[in-house]
Amino acid sequence: MITAVTDTHTLIWYVTDAPQLSTTARKVFDDAVASGNHIGFSTITLAETIYRIEKYRLPDRMYDRLIAALDTPETVLVLVPYPGP
Repeated sequence: MITAVTDTHTLIWYVTDAPQLSTTARKVFDDAVASGNHIGFSTITLAETIYRIEKYRLPDRMYDRLIAALDTPETVLVLVPYPGP
């Protein structure tokens, strides 16, 4: 079950274990892991990450880290498709 949805910055901070990730956000991720639930993120977040890489605001490896985080069998992350208009 998806128990929360994350935005671009929070997702990146979680995947990179960045100190910018708040204690509250980390607890939400940790609780989802502990309970076997998931955290959703939008396809728009993936598109925004690619845009930021293309504009040199994120390192190239960030895309690979996100995909690797999704491909891990025990991942807490779930890509939620954008429903469109």
